[in-house]
Amino acid sequence: YDRIFLFTLADLDARAGVRDRRYGLLRENGDPKPVYKALARFLSVCGPRIEPDAPPRIDGGAPKGLVSIGWKRPDGRKLWMVWADKPLHVVLPGVRGGMLHQPLQGTQSALKAGASGLSVPVTAALQLLVLE
Repeated sequence: YDRIFLFTLADLDARAGVRDRRYGLLRENGDPKPVYKALARFLSVCGPRIEPDAPPRIDGGAPKGLVSIGWKRPDGRKLWMVWADKPLHVVLPGVRGGMLHQPLQGTQSALKAGASGLSVPVTAALQLLVLE
């Protein structure tokens, strides 16, 4: 990644104004917040650097409200970042399978293609699909 801007690693104490106290990835006592864990999971899936790449083709085209961003990891694996304004399913023709990661929840699931391609459940939260 070229740049990640972080206001502060840990929450600030009372010397900071009320508005600026809670922007940290860690609480004042050093305990990790959920965002710290989500960022760690995100980085473990993406690796230290990703390059822009074409997103996978969606059967019937991208539905309205879908955000679809393609990347390539240093190991050559394709990575798809996807979310939508409401839950939906899309089919990726020609894709055999992949591992779908939910960095906010910390879950992952293996997906295998059916006859028409890979059916991917899309949520309103960021998902990372590492394609086979």
